[in-house]
Amino acid sequence: MKSIALGLCLAFAAFAPVSALADGTTFVFQSVVSPGDPAFTQLLGINNAGTIAGYFGDGTVVPNNGFTLVLPSTYIPENFPGSAQTQVVGINDGGETVGFWIDGAGVQHGFTDIGGTFTSVNNPMTTTVTQLLGVNNAGTAAGPTAQEISIPSPGSPAHSHQYLSPAWLARKPRTSIMREWLSDLT
Repeated sequence: MKSIALGLCLAFAAFAPVSALADGTTFVFQSVVSPGDPAFTQLLGINNAGTIAGYFGDGTVVPNNGFTLVLPSTYIPENFPGSAQTQVVGINDGGETVGFWIDGAGVQHGFTDIGGTFTSVNNPMTTTVTQLLGVNNAGTAAGPTAQEISIPSPGSPAHSHQYLSPAWLARKPRTSIMREWLSDLT
């Protein structure tokens, strides 16, 4: 019986490499290859349901194409309408995604996808690069900027100060917080 169990463990290990931390926590690794570009797939965010945000394409030979993925192989394309390239970078537990898209002139714009409705997000502090790299369950997205600033945000129970150095935050358009926050920038 021990030899059968050992044989099954060895057979499993051949297909799914396992790594362990000092505290005994183990991880199983799985290769994920997009059929859209077998040479380049990036997995960049995951929510608690296991849905993964990512993109395939190296951006030169194959344009970046965003997707969400439910393992083992259910790819759902997610590209900003009219974009030359899209990267889906973050996803929250509600399935809302964020990332960035590139227009025909090569300018990067952030985006949110809330329930299938895409919204372009442009950082008011730059004209060439906006990226949203993560989103929490409250719908606050974060991303980098090329300028260092420090801005006090509106006084509300949800936040006291947002320090944007070198990052910045965007709130869901469906709340009034974004309008208040942007009015403080001007």
